[in-house]
Amino acid sequence: MSVVRIYQFCRGFDNVRKSEVYQCYVSGGYAFEKIARASHEVPPEIREAVINDYFKLNDNYPPDQDDFSLIAREINDKYSVLAVANRQLDDGGRPTIGYKYFWLDKSKLSRYVDGIGTLLYWWSKNEPKFKMEELIDSISPGIFDYDQEIKKNNFREILQYEQTLHEIPEVQVVKKELWEGYPAYMEIHYLALALSHRANDANAWAWNVQKLSYPETFLAISYTTEENLPKTIRKRPLPSPQKDNSNNNSTTATTKNSGQIVPDKKIRDCLKEIARIFADTHELDSKKTEELFEYLAKYPNETWSNFIDKATLKASDGNFNIIYKAEIYLLLPKEKSSFLIEILNSTNFGNSSGKSSSNSIAIKFHTQLLNASYKYQNPQVIHRLVSSIYTGISYLLNQLMADDNGSNKIEFLLTQSQSIWSKTF
Repeated sequence: MSVVRIYQFCRGFDNVRKSEVYQCYVSGGYAFEKIARASHEVPPEIREAVINDYFKLNDNYPPDQDDFSLIAREINDKYSVLAVANRQLDDGGRPTIGYKYFWLDKSKLSRYVDGIGTLLYWWSKNEPKFKMEELIDSISPGIFDYDQEIKKNNFREILQYEQTLHEIPEVQVVKKELWEGYPAYMEIHYLALALSHRANDANAWAWNVQKLSYPETFLAISYTTEENLPKTIRKRPLPSPQKDNSNNNSTTATTKNSGQIVPDKKIRDCLKEIARIFADTHELDSKKTEELFEYLAKYPNETWSNFIDKATLKASDGNFNIIYKAEIYLLLPKEKSSFLIEILNSTNFGNSSGKSSSNSIAIKFHTQLLNASYKYQNPQVIHRLVSSIYTGISYLLNQLMADDNGSNKIEFLLTQSQSIWSKTF
């Protein structure tokens, strides 16, 4: 996988200085040159889009204090740009808007790479935003190297919702809570990505905005409140939904090629081999793990209970059987929720005081498998495992409230174990 180079620039302001009155850096107004502190020469296509206000919010409606807005666009199928807008002050104490732009050159990447998605995953790690004082900083702005290429995948529920739409842009009220374990703004990106494929149009979306320039040029927009939803907006009709998405470069969760033969035995053997190797080495086999993730991405709608080795599942002795149950649980949590209690009871997870004397091999397996899914960078696979974790937490909480049997172990797992369960809880 190649390293992705991410460049930055920001909106220019005039006469930036520290205000004793407002105890922060303020500006004397927007600079004539809209592009400042570029870490790399800004391509003409991006420069033109910025100058012509295709990333612009209405100046009178900045984001709230300590909040931010996101505006993203693909430009000429070559560049991906993510703009981050936040509230600033001018020297009269009036609110204004600062913009920080991050961009990459898609032509240097595989055609299967999601350019905006790659920027968004990178940005979500630290969420860097514009600071007025950076305009007087003598240190040159940096270029970022990101070692992950996000592929053009999508989520089944997003694709199902997209099929119900008939016009673009799709306009919604913003959601701030986590979405499937991801930051809330990820949802609108994947919706716009699906709409982009269906409309055969460049991806463009905005999140958490009040008033936006050229809203009709976007595919999806999340407004801050219902009152901010535009009363009139020129919408474009969407083509009819495709019944077969086999030509889509994305790996979708709803598509199944006609006549496709599912390799049941290979999947069944792969599951057992992963458990066997981990039981012996306490480490995942990278080749077999990637094979499993490929099966999860390719056959998400298959009945995975058909791939379970029932005899192995019923056996109760040894690390191999514990790991196999732990593996099956993360793939089919709703089918056999009791697996999690069995795993918990099979571990050395402490005594009556609720303290643990050693880490569980099953918990170690869960952690390594989840971490491996992040490196594999397929949102469907990550979503499946993360959803299983939340299902497990709900099940454990119900068990905890139902009776005192094993409650110390459950409480330890959810609050003190330093595992994927406690970190997610």
